Amino acid sequence: LGKWVVAEGLVFPEFDKEKHVYQPDEVRIDGTPLIASWLPVHEYIDPGITATTAVGWVVVEHCTCGCDKPNFYVIDEHYVASSIPEYHCTQIKEHRKELGRHVVSTEMDAQAFSNTNIQKISESNESRLYSMAQLYIDQGVFVRRNQKDWQAGHARLSSMLAKDPQHRHPITGEMGASHFLVSSNCK
Repeated sequence: LGKWVVAEGLVFPEFDKEKHVYQPDEVRIDGTPLIASWLPVHEYIDPGITATTAVGWVVVEHCTCGCDKPNFYVIDEHYVASSIPEYHCTQIKEHRKELGRHVVSTEMDAQAFSNTNIQKISESNESRLYSMAQLYIDQGVFVRRNQKDWQAGHARLSSMLAKDPQHRHPITGEMGASHFLVSSNCK
């Protein structure tokens, strides 16, 4: 029935809104900005042909609390049900302007690079197969193939969400925090 709330908490039981969600205007415990303005952003795109297209913008920083691990901040998202790549590319470019950060990588689901998923009529009226990735590239959103292994992705995100006894939470200062935070403007 499309009611995904019944699965809430089953894929990543480590996720806790109280611990993993931050307000965009929050600052570090020492009063400095939570996320330095000079840090670049990584884009991750999961294009939907029949499902919702999701784009996430993630800033990665080397933690300075002494744990010697990276922190991951999901700072924005685009999550819209539309199969039109031109629309999503326009939205991606607008988000980039609003974020004002250098984009260091744009990753797309590896399946989107298959030449069997989109049929398009060319200028010469001949039908040709295109990949979803190519349609984004044609719009100036240059993507590269991301890993597709579900277990590897799940394990990596689970490790970011897990409590690290050596890590101090950048906002609260509490020890034993995770290395993954999501902005409250991401639904």
